[in-house]
Amino acid sequence: MPYPILTLSHPFSRRLCQLLTPEELENLQLAAGPEIRNLKPIVQSFYDQNPQFRFFEDAAKVLLYLKDIDEITDNYTLSLLKCETLTFIEVTDLQFKNSDFSHIYFKANELAFQKCHLTVDYLKYVASIINAHGLLKLCLSISNDLDDDINFAFVFKTFPNLNDLSVGRAYNGWVNDLLNTNVTDLRSFSVYHNNYEELFSFKASDLHRFIKKQLPNFVVKMNVQCEPDATDDDLKKVKKKMKKLMTRRFRFRTSQFGKLKVLIYYYANPHFQNIACFYC
Repeated sequence: MPYPILTLSHPFSRRLCQLLTPEELENLQLAAGPEIRNLKPIVQSFYDQNPQFRFFEDAAKVLLYLKDIDEITDNYTLSLLKCETLTFIEVTDLQFKNSDFSHIYFKANELAFQKCHLTVDYLKYVASIINAHGLLKLCLSISNDLDDDINFAFVFKTFPNLNDLSVGRAYNGWVNDLLNTNVTDLRSFSVYHNNYEELFSFKASDLHRFIKKQLPNFVVKMNVQCEPDATDDDLKKVKKKMKKLMTRRFRFRTSQFGKLKVLIYYYANPHFQNIACFYC
């Protein structure tokens, strides 16, 4: 007896394939067996732990451990790359707009960017070629240039099932954004910023409420980037101001264990200098 989906007429099976994600289509083709002529495009699936996505001479390349993806996809109309961490390196918005990636789809647990100018449209495009709902960890590190209109409400709407987020920019009201978006069940949250007033533009009670909505072992790290000419006295002033704000709702201790870690490091020497640890 044929797999039930194979009994559909060609127009219906064709429309069904158009509605499925590549991963869903692959599962359907595997269940249907060898007779999948009405379930096209044929999906080729392969795995690489940490592929890198970049452009060389305006040609897109996905660098795998063994070979480039274009060498693998010659005989297939759709490729599904499953990986642990997918990294976009120096990829521009214009390169995305001038390229066609309809033949490839990614499923990754972690997504990272290096030396990219990230915009709302840029991240929306990336979300369209990966399994955005399956993404667990997102790293928007300080090596990237983030547009001001990228806020946490947008990030969690675009990648709704994240449990680990690292962002290289803060802004006024960012904790309220997280509360209003009702972000829950995170394992880790890190934010890096060079403006103290913007990074600490919240009430300690609001940050405490946000932390209480997360998983039991959740840790939030706030990293303050000091100016190049910052002195030890400047650091002491920042630490004093920070402790005055945080101890209104958190207990302070000098050990490395706690729900909240605040780090300060010199601009010229990016090695982290842990100056305070709070817990609730």
